Amino acid sequence: MLKSLRSKNDIATLHGYDPTEGFLTHSTAKGYDKVFQTREFPHKYDLIFVHMVLGGLTRTEVTENINYIKSILNKDGVLFLVEAVNDDSPRIYSKWKVYKSSDYMKETNGLIWKEAGIFIEQGQSLKIMVGRRI
Repeated sequence: MLKSLRSKNDIATLHGYDPTEGFLTHSTAKGYDKVFQTREFPHKYDLIFVHMVLGGLTRTEVTENINYIKSILNKDGVLFLVEAVNDDSPRIYSKWKVYKSSDYMKETNGLIWKEAGIFIEQGQSLKIMVGRRI
């Protein structure tokens, strides 16, 4: 995926961030220009892609991280969020949580949200949610 993103724009840079430790050791060998563990991104961005990161956080941490992501998006910037979602029966008392869509796509967080699709990965229903900063 990163190689295909980079091929679209020669001057684009890919930055990684994970509020947990696990991603940091994995990401340095996967094509990222810089990896962050703290919220110290030096720029604003047009596109941020989050895949299966927020399910490891509490609801409060999910909200805090989405608000932070919004703060580093340019106006009209886009957030692609791919997370395990179960709107009928969320799983919130395990190490990896499966929240409702509404836990991610809050109308009050300064993003206009839409659902872009659902797919199954390793038996888990994943939802693609797209937020545009207003």
